[in-house]
Amino acid sequence: RLGAVVFSSLTTYLIYLIGRDVFKSEPAGAWGALLVNVTPIFSIGAILMTTDVLFIFFWVLAVYCLARALNGRTFWWYLSGLVIGLGFLCKYTMVFMYLSLFLLLVSSKAERRWFLRPEPYIMGLISLIAVTPVIYWNISHGQVTIRHTIGQAHLGSGGISLASLGDFFGSQAALATPLIFIGLIYGLARCAVKGWKEAKSGLLLVFFAGAPLFLFFAIKSLHAKVQANWAVAAYVA
Repeated sequence: RLGAVVFSSLTTYLIYLIGRDVFKSEPAGAWGALLVNVTPIFSIGAILMTTDVLFIFFWVLAVYCLARALNGRTFWWYLSGLVIGLGFLCKYTMVFMYLSLFLLLVSSKAERRWFLRPEPYIMGLISLIAVTPVIYWNISHGQVTIRHTIGQAHLGSGGISLASLGDFFGSQAALATPLIFIGLIYGLARCAVKGWKEAKSGLLLVFFAGAPLFLFFAIKSLHAKVQANWAVAAYVA
């Protein structure tokens, strides 16, 4: 279990750095680091060596690297690609980080310039190289983990169930505690409003690193049961 403690500690520190740098506030970083450690899902996960421990670490590290990359530093773009690739090796959910980045670049007038720069594309290539082992392994083993993931997601089966959606929100509130859960939703909404109004890319990054992933699993819960831990990365932002 030592790995869980070590990586959870590193995740806590990265959350502090993101809060400090994006919000230009030491207290914001400190409160973020504190809050994540009083939520049941994180405090329990901090002593259980699961795939989520590594996945969350790389997710947080990717957010931090992208925040630095958006300031125009080429090195951080390339490091982001490597981090996202390594995160994908831990859990396929990591691919949502590219969706978050795409939505950020599309929605921010100031950041659309990156579509015409080579850095994001080289970043994607680096990620692809990093995930080559798992792609090759699936090709040579009958796509077993891909088929397992499809089965877990219940693709191609089930109908619409509001009860399942209620179960999803109930489980999320339980994992974060109801008060913190409400605060997190409010915080994401504030980041979206201030980010667009004041054209702050850091705030938009925080919003898109959380909202799309959470919304995806909320919609998915209408179709089939979503495990409580699947959306946990959304809480990082």
